[in-house]
Amino acid sequence: MIFLFFFDAKDYIEGINDNNEVLIDLSRFSDFISELNQFIKDKDKLAQLDTPIRRVLDDVLEVKQWFVNNPQQDQITFDT
Repeated sequence: MIFLFFFDAKDYIEGINDNNEVLIDLSRFSDFISELNQFIKDKDKLAQLDTPIRRVLDDVLEVKQWFVNNPQQDQITFDT
């Protein structure tokens, strides 16, 4: 996913320095900050899942490797 956002940092800085709300609004910097914060929240939710998913994948790979290394046990397991 690509996020494309246009803002004018110079207008924002001048608007802050001159206390000019028109320049601040025209800069669209506050919109950029809002979208950036939402992006960070969304990524944080995914990041929280990263470790549990990696642990499950590691366990699955470990079980798979066990069956590869123990083909006789594999047959016994499925026969019971």
